[in-house]
Amino acid sequence: MSSFINRYFKIFAICLVLTASLGCANDYEKLKEYFYSNENLAALQVAEKGLRKQSKKQNIETFLEKFGDRMATRSLERGKTMLENSESKDGLLYLRELNATLEGLIELEVNVAVFKRHHATLQTILPSLKRDVIATEETLGSEAYRDERYIKAVKHFRNVLDFDPSRSDIQERLSVALEKGKTHFVITKFYAHSKSIPDTFSDEFKTLLNKPNHSQNELKESALIRGVNVTDTLRHKLVIAINKTKNEFVSSSTSQSDTTSKNIEVRGVITAYEEDTEFTPQRKLLNSQLRYQYDDSGIKKWDYAPFEYSIYEIRFAVNFSVSLQLISNGEVIDTFSVDDVTEDFQRCKGDEIYWSTPANVVTVEYPPEYERLLDISLPIDKEFVIKEGIERCAIKVAEELTRRLQRGN
Repeated sequence: MSSFINRYFKIFAICLVLTASLGCANDYEKLKEYFYSNENLAALQVAEKGLRKQSKKQNIETFLEKFGDRMATRSLERGKTMLENSESKDGLLYLRELNATLEGLIELEVNVAVFKRHHATLQTILPSLKRDVIATEETLGSEAYRDERYIKAVKHFRNVLDFDPSRSDIQERLSVALEKGKTHFVITKFYAHSKSIPDTFSDEFKTLLNKPNHSQNELKESALIRGVNVTDTLRHKLVIAINKTKNEFVSSSTSQSDTTSKNIEVRGVITAYEEDTEFTPQRKLLNSQLRYQYDDSGIKKWDYAPFEYSIYEIRFAVNFSVSLQLISNGEVIDTFSVDDVTEDFQRCKGDEIYWSTPANVVTVEYPPEYERLLDISLPIDKEFVIKEGIERCAIKVAEELTRRLQRGN
């Protein structure tokens, strides 16, 4: 029994050694991969990680002695370039990471002289760079705040606090900007357009919505398509989709918010038309390959043969087009449209199969895609397709509303 236990632990120890060796080898391979991809800081970081494992460090040390100078210098240059290109926060964070990595490599006594020189340079310039970044971000945040671009102001004020959490004055302004930057979308009237061709209403959209009274043959506040109330479903799905964006500046309901200072009304027109081939299924010829067994003088053998077969395909699709107006204080401030096509297919076996059948065939194995076909197609859940299309439209509208809000602020 004891010999079995000893043998087990030996095997376990060998596995641990192999795992550690493979891990180190992976670090060395990653080092080369990052280096040749010109990701020099990442290369230095993985090199430091590999060296701390104290296993097979010779490969990494040799590589650093050969290319470490280049990696450190290029990393420092990249950080400075980011600062020059107005990427102040990212540039400072990048140089901070480089400084910490060089410090770690120096601690590990890596024989690359430039590491100490660049580390000393960073130690000198980082404090002033931090002050410059804080000043720049504060200025940009203040300008955005003054111009009532509160979402942008929040971003810059947060950047200041990332580097100096003690700034209570910035924290106070951030709290105000967070509150004032919020927008509540009020999903009000949605109309269904009764015309069958969706393009016809795009030019008439503003006129139709601005009419005090809509004629029955133009717009309807409620419209059913195969039992689905299109307008009510869209309103409901749009509220859900907007709230699901998880954007801290956005909320939505069908009524005004008393807690959010900025309410924007959203109203629009939805047009939908169907394409249904249930009673005119399309016949198609498809090509594949089947496998068959045949008798060769008493010996059963297998072979393959080209195979052509017919299918009948039924398609049900709903084409949606939603045009919207955004209204603030009674005035239209923006308009846009989204389109979607939602469809489903059902396929069944046709009435013809073509392949050159040898006389001595014993068994035939048809391809899986043919075997999956039914003799008679199942009915398409058309109500589900319609609801899915409305939900997809709602998600597209919610994403576009969020993009426009971010862009305008």
